[in-house]
Amino acid sequence: MRAPSVMVSSTSMDSVPMVSVSLPMSFQHRALLPGCIHMGLVFLSIAALLVLNTGRVSAETIRMTGMTVDGAVHEVTLDEIDETGTIEEVVYNPYEKGKVRYSGVLLDKLVARFADPSVTTVRMTAIDDYRTVFEKAEWQKFRILFVTRRKGERFGLEKKGPARIVYPDFDAEKEIYQVNLPKWMWMIQEIKFE
Repeated sequence: MRAPSVMVSSTSMDSVPMVSVSLPMSFQHRALLPGCIHMGLVFLSIAALLVLNTGRVSAETIRMTGMTVDGAVHEVTLDEIDETGTIEEVVYNPYEKGKVRYSGVLLDKLVARFADPSVTTVRMTAIDDYRTVFEKAEWQKFRILFVTRRKGERFGLEKKGPARIVYPDFDAEKEIYQVNLPKWMWMIQEIKFE
């Protein structure tokens, strides 16, 4: 089989390079093509989100809206979030099937620092528009960690950053933690206080 040929050309649209890949394939490999095309479209969709949202996506800031401490919209740096008081935990991550060392700020502390005292709901939005909601009763009952470092380091979009939500006390044997699994999230871009 011949090696793939790659051609890169420039376009006039903000000088975004276009990449064309030609893959010679045998008859047997053509059966795999629909799956490859599907995966390619998934990656293209993520790339398009990154390009279209460049005005609000940052690897170092989180947008805070709604009932913030002063009522204004803020682009808060990860360093400013960490100033709230970080903790470090080794957490079993059920999605990665192993323990990971995370550092960050507990959600109750984050709300106390950046939100109006009357806030009872926190809505988080990820880069792909995945959303989850936390009620005050939840952050009073559970330790919910807003992660700003993974294995001691900042982590960008390529590693599902710049921030995540994890439950440090996750226990697969307890049903309540199974119910909370959809609230684990990554690639967090915005927090809205209500």
